[in-house]
Amino acid sequence: MINALVLVPAGAHTVEWAGRSASPGVYLLDYRYPGGHQMRRVVRLRTGSNGLGDHQVKGASGGMETQLARDARRMRLPAQMSPEYRDLLLRTRWRHKNGLEARALVALARSPQALAVAREKLGPADFQTAAYLVAATFLLRADPELPAFEAIRDELDERPYLPAFTPDEWEAEALDLVNRLVQRRERWAGRHAR
Repeated sequence: MINALVLVPAGAHTVEWAGRSASPGVYLLDYRYPGGHQMRRVVRLRTGSNGLGDHQVKGASGGMETQLARDARRMRLPAQMSPEYRDLLLRTRWRHKNGLEARALVALARSPQALAVAREKLGPADFQTAAYLVAATFLLRADPELPAFEAIRDELDERPYLPAFTPDEWEAEALDLVNRLVQRRERWAGRHAR
């Protein structure tokens, strides 16, 4: 749902819906304005996608984005979806919908090797969100042999919305995110030193 308040002069106005790039389906458009609203049902029968999600469409910010980026943002699961596209969609959504700290914590929980590196490079203070600070404190300071780590990994395995990374991919993802957190800390330290 998109909510926007735009002040326009009195008179007739046209509202455009960029439905040309939408997946097939039934859409209910609810246009609200001061003093009332109008509803329309729109049926979209086909889309211009080539199945790979790589053509350009108009994005929410008015700029162009790929169909993959749009599907990932909206978590649209097209009816005719190849396993490769689904995997690509989940990977893109993972990176688009989850912030740096959230992705780092999940990746570190998935990769014991990367967690060992993170314990040398990061501290709980590198996580700004309070809930992430709590999780980071546990991950970075608890004994890695605790059964809780295996339980966390088992729980993460049950999440269908996480990308199906291999252990090596989780390690690479975690190491990249650790480096990004270190770079962020250094950038912020540089700003406060001025």
